[in-house]
Amino acid sequence: TGTFIFWFPLLGIWLLLAPAGWQFKFFIALVLNMMIVQLAKRAIKRSRPDFGDFSMGVVKFDIHSFPSGHSARAGLIMFTLPLMFPEFAWFWIVWCILIMASRLLLGVHYLSDIIGGFFVGALVTYSLYLTGWFVELFQEV
Repeated sequence: TGTFIFWFPLLGIWLLLAPAGWQFKFFIALVLNMMIVQLAKRAIKRSRPDFGDFSMGVVKFDIHSFPSGHSARAGLIMFTLPLMFPEFAWFWIVWCILIMASRLLLGVHYLSDIIGGFFVGALVTYSLYLTGWFVELFQEV
């Protein structure tokens, strides 16, 4: 559930069921987050661990490991959705931690990839907040 393939249709369904206006902004934040991760991966070109377990249906979308895209999305989600939906804050935080832990346990990332990805997500969130993008978002909900 940490992949972009999961979030794209989910945001579309959310928009149809409860059009609050935040879904498009959150989608743009996810796209920006993904672009930064992909640029970093292509610049750093760190190989994935050799011990990855791909028997559980894990798909490698790219050969580069740093930073973890799943962890970057988890960082973005962990800092935005609990503020937007405070009644479910515990769920979003635990869910994000489990996504990041799964990347390590499956052996598809090093710990530093996960930490780096998390910080990318946190920095994207903070940067968008400073520009007023997320301030308006939180006021709408």
